[in-house]
Amino acid sequence: MNELLALLKEFSQCLKIQINIYAEFLPLLDEEEHLLGCFSLPLLERIVVQKDQIVQRARRIEQRRLGVLNKICLLISFDTRKKPPSLNEFLIVLKHYAESLHQIQLAASVQQQIAEKIQEVEDIAKHYREFFVQTEGRVFRNKQIMQRLASHVERSVTFLQTAIKVPPHYASAYVPNYGPTGKPRDKTLSFLTIKV
Repeated sequence: MNELLALLKEFSQCLKIQINIYAEFLPLLDEEEHLLGCFSLPLLERIVVQKDQIVQRARRIEQRRLGVLNKICLLISFDTRKKPPSLNEFLIVLKHYAESLHQIQLAASVQQQIAEKIQEVEDIAKHYREFFVQTEGRVFRNKQIMQRLASHVERSVTFLQTAIKVPPHYASAYVPNYGPTGKPRDKTLSFLTIKV
């Protein structure tokens, strides 16, 4: 039972670390949204690098949490070969396990310690879910903003391409008012003189 208590403690620590990671991530999402509105690409690139670093840390701690989860499931005889349980499923399994301990001749103090640890994990899991939902919503909103911006840029590029009507053989060396040989050409092909 001491091993189970230690694993439950480690599991709750993993959840706390993940909560801290989400807490770091949310201000970056706010800043990213602001920079998207300002079209500040150099600052946006800095935010993307910071987000990538945080995501890598989150992946590592998630792998650690899943490893601890599998060890706990093994100790309580819960089969995780098909797939590891979700956090909600895991909490339900833990509650059932705690209830089944009453049928076993365990010391009341051990049962109390396990019940307290399970309650601690449930409290932290509730906080974790709140941060997860908040972060997921912000990521989705920023993704929508980026998709709209990409759509606007694509339409602008398409408009310019149709307005200029650059012949395909000029596309690689196109400079306004100059042909591919570098000699000036007739200004009527310049996109500055085309009236739409």
